[in-house]
Amino acid sequence: MLSMCYSEPCGKAAGICAQALEEITRLEIPANPLNYTVWYNYFSGENENLVMALDALIEPGSSPDPAQFFEIYQEFIAGDNTEDKVDQIGEELEVQIDQVLRHMNEAGLANSDFCASVSAFEPVLADESVGSNFGSVLKNILVETRAVLAKSRTLERKLEFSTERIGTLQSSIQEIRKDAQTDGLTGLANRTHFDRRLMVEAERAIEDGTSLCLLLCDIDHFKKFNDTYGHSVGDSVLKVVARNLTDNVKGADLAARFGGEEFAIVLPQTGIENAALLADRIRSKLANKNLKSRTTGQHYGHITLSIGAALYRPGELLSELIDRADRGLYKAKQLGRNRVVQEGELETPSSEESAMHAC
Repeated sequence: MLSMCYSEPCGKAAGICAQALEEITRLEIPANPLNYTVWYNYFSGENENLVMALDALIEPGSSPDPAQFFEIYQEFIAGDNTEDKVDQIGEELEVQIDQVLRHMNEAGLANSDFCASVSAFEPVLADESVGSNFGSVLKNILVETRAVLAKSRTLERKLEFSTERIGTLQSSIQEIRKDAQTDGLTGLANRTHFDRRLMVEAERAIEDGTSLCLLLCDIDHFKKFNDTYGHSVGDSVLKVVARNLTDNVKGADLAARFGGEEFAIVLPQTGIENAALLADRIRSKLANKNLKSRTTGQHYGHITLSIGAALYRPGELLSELIDRADRGLYKAKQLGRNRVVQEGELETPSSEESAMHAC
């Protein structure tokens, strides 16, 4: 039935989607986002190495290990351009799936109307008082009509099932996109998502004539947590900071893990003074928390942040905005850490200083 739904008018992408669904069902493997992505790429035929790897893996009568699909995903799909691939697949499938859902909904309504209309004629068709010969003919028509009704009702059930399956796929696409944009440890936006969002907000700031600010935050003495208490405590520190950032951003603001123990916050429609105030509130709330183990009660001390704040200048390179925020962060470290430095407090660096800082 799925193959019928994904006919040529519905688009090539939807047909590939149907094949992926059918193969996942046939192999009795989890219908999760990773497996959808692997099999979509397989049936698209664009990645020959992936096709060969799967062909070698799936032998007649074999029962594949889910871990093997993960390895194929990591080797042939995952990478720096994972989000680009996911976005491309997601956008194509969502458009095609929406079309299929509309077609199926229309078909379902048409079948329902047909069933209701024919059912209303059943008493008349079954009445033999209109004459023996005529009644015999009508009886035959009634038999055929009932067969059509049965087929139509079966079709409706199949359409309902297909709709549910496609609805599941739509949810999976959303999960894939979310996973591709999220840092696995902290749950914040990852660097790729940050880069894209900053570009979008910069373009919007130019079009709307609004302000855009960027905060760069770095955990002070982070290495001490790892060296003294172990990497598990270091991971906990990163999560605590991430929760603190999430609790203090709202609306269109975006908190992201910039890299390592560095975090970034994109603040659309925000001036530099308000950005600096928000940064100081984040810093203060975090510094007042005493980190300790829930299981042993051991105290690990306080977490402090050094933060740089910069205002976007329409038309400048985004790397220049990031550099000013980074210089503010760097100066906050020099001044003793646990503080916020906005770009107005920066001195214009000499070319030599800029080169040294870039290194």
